[in-house]
Amino acid sequence: MRALVLSGGGAKGSFQVGALDYLINKKGLNFDLVCGVSVGALNGALIAQGDLEKLKSIWLNIKSRRDIFRKRWGFIPRVGPALGALLGKDSLYDNSPLGKLIDEYVDLDKLNRSGRILRVGTVSLYDGRYYSIPGTHSDLKKLILASATIPIAFSPINISRDLMSMVDGGVRNITPLREAIDLGAEEIYVILCSPLELQKTKSDYKNSIEIALRTLEILTNEIYNNDIKVCLRNNNRPDKKFIDLKIIRPKKPVGDTLAFNPTLIREGMRLGFEAAE
Repeated sequence: MRALVLSGGGAKGSFQVGALDYLINKKGLNFDLVCGVSVGALNGALIAQGDLEKLKSIWLNIKSRRDIFRKRWGFIPRVGPALGALLGKDSLYDNSPLGKLIDEYVDLDKLNRSGRILRVGTVSLYDGRYYSIPGTHSDLKKLILASATIPIAFSPINISRDLMSMVDGGVRNITPLREAIDLGAEEIYVILCSPLELQKTKSDYKNSIEIALRTLEILTNEIYNNDIKVCLRNNNRPDKKFIDLKIIRPKKPVGDTLAFNPTLIREGMRLGFEAAE
């Protein structure tokens, strides 16, 4: 079984689209299993339903971050979340534009007919668990949105009594590699949105959302590095199944998590194509 594993990364997900363009259109690869979290959940859903060209179109038609999210009323950039907190807001931004994109482009019938297995990762703030959601779930679209709902930046999403306060799957599992292995994958293409080694960024962090995103990036970098190391270590053990692991990742940072800028998106897609090639 050939699997595709897509990490989180927000706007940096354009790198994945470029890499997928090469793997599917140039190399002719097909994937039996797709596992994704955060932006990887959205990209993965479109790949699982066989709509790479539609996925490329979505990204290329993003004009600004307002196509993905909007500032909530009462938020002042230099003040940060303080005013929002005083007004009782539970997040800095409103990601309903992203929800509309998901509702429009994710096709549940196509997914069911594709024959591919899809898994979307999201985390519950209520019980702290990571949930691997199958592509057949009746609330899949809302769960894809939940998987891309970065805490503090966006409001948690309630799905049902069993799935409460759902947020970004990357909080606990930025790269669902183990999930793909457990589901029987023997050949895995992992597409990361960030370099394996953390890069230095600016030295002065004052905006609280930037602090939160950088902290999450540091924590999750350790998670996916450990997952990859475990997989490679197991490949040297005779009692473990060999996994043909291929990792595609940028050599340098590809923009910022919330920087949905047309120029950066196109550059990310170009870098992804070249990295896969």
